[in-house]
Amino acid sequence: MTRRVSNRRMTIRAALRFLILLGAMVGIGITVLSADLNRVVVGIGTDLLSMIPMTATGPDPVKLESIFDTLLFRDTATSEVIPHIGSLEFLDDVTCRINLREGVRFHNGDELTASDLKFTIEWILDEANKSQFRARYAAISSLEVEDTQNLLIHMSEPWPIIAERLAYLMPMPKKYIEEVGWDAFKKAPVGVGPYKFVSYTPGQSLVLQANEDYWNGAPSVKEAEFRFIPELSTRLAAFLAGELDIVQDVTVSAVELVEEMPGISIREIPSARINYVALVNFEGQTESPMSDQRVRQALNYAVNVPLLIESIMRGHATQLATVMPPSCPCFIPELEPYGYDPDYARTLLLDAGYEPSDLEFTLDSPLGRYPNDKQVCEAIAAQLNDFGMKVQVRVNEWGAQADKIVNRRTEEMFYLGWGSAYEPERVISMVLTSNAPYSGFGVASVDAQVANLQSTVDPQARAVGYDLLQRELYELAPWIFLWVQHDIWGTSDRIEWEPRSDQRIRFDTIQAK
Repeated sequence: MTRRVSNRRMTIRAALRFLILLGAMVGIGITVLSADLNRVVVGIGTDLLSMIPMTATGPDPVKLESIFDTLLFRDTATSEVIPHIGSLEFLDDVTCRINLREGVRFHNGDELTASDLKFTIEWILDEANKSQFRARYAAISSLEVEDTQNLLIHMSEPWPIIAERLAYLMPMPKKYIEEVGWDAFKKAPVGVGPYKFVSYTPGQSLVLQANEDYWNGAPSVKEAEFRFIPELSTRLAAFLAGELDIVQDVTVSAVELVEEMPGISIREIPSARINYVALVNFEGQTESPMSDQRVRQALNYAVNVPLLIESIMRGHATQLATVMPPSCPCFIPELEPYGYDPDYARTLLLDAGYEPSDLEFTLDSPLGRYPNDKQVCEAIAAQLNDFGMKVQVRVNEWGAQADKIVNRRTEEMFYLGWGSAYEPERVISMVLTSNAPYSGFGVASVDAQVANLQSTVDPQARAVGYDLLQRELYELAPWIFLWVQHDIWGTSDRIEWEPRSDQRIRFDTIQAK
């Protein structure tokens, strides 16, 4: 076994070195970017689903935040939400005030006002706009502009986690959109962020230019680009050839090679993102083997997660036992992950009335959205097939995968990662309730508990409630619980940048050496 792994590593490293040499032969070279210290290029795996902020969740906000900025901001060191272009003040359990920072202006020169915030939130709440953020703001009953800088938010019930939601709110320019229309806005979006829009080429890149009048100071990096490269190997080859300053999701098999190369480095951080296989079941909507808790538990026991971490992830992941990662204050460390026990898995299936050979599933996998996503799904399918089931993998580019999940068109299983898991409500209500956009699971008992906890103001009562709910979800087994994702970034040594556990990439935090 050791010899085969060693030979495989040698083959990968030799192939990658060949790609570098090939790049040099055609004039790419590994230092091509160093000629322009004011330009930074980041290679990521997914294209934009929309140029309108607050439309699509997932990776879209990461790309758009540099243009639009966010109302509040999260300090990942403390997990606290702190003021940014605005601050939040509770007036009572169902009323709060947003106070905007003075002097914040859109890229066209217009001042950011409370009317812009009201316009943005109302756009999200308008069902016709099909915003994937709509469910996150459903507790807002009305909005009231007090004056230029202040907006009152009235809630239909106590909503103690509103700061969590507003931390990702990207304001849009009401006056500008009314003047030019939505089609023109999508082609030339205007925000208050540290970078101005330059160009967007679908499937290729998003190019930005520094906003010299940014309220928090002009960025050091003057031109920035997100380059969309779905294939991990292609993305890595572009980084090694010097086409990228930062690359997302360095393949685990290439970490040692990157560390050996001059001029580039690895930045690894356990993220607030969890990876799992959703076992699709919406109570009362469909009747399938997945509706039986014993089947879902059996799938957990039939998949050897530690082996996947060792063989596919090369140790760059931390096994997960529950729906929350350690980044969440209410994480339950004493819960043990489901162990690999195919005999017990078979017993559970027999109790449910099935032989392994009776079960035939399809697993929807994204391509390049998460580290080794396609390889992980193929390995899970192989393990379940060896167990006696019939499981096939269907690979989708990220846009298609997201569309299938949101519109409930996936098969019985789908692979997903859920990020920024700093607060239990953000995870449980967003991916484990009946009406949440990215959910694959919904049962009445969980929906009711989430609805109750969302309006529970007392912090201790909420903590106890989410503790109990997590333990119930552990038994319900709505997913094949996999791991906390380790984010592995490749970076050029000509820049100074540290990754965040929430995977947000802000070009204004990058410094050229």
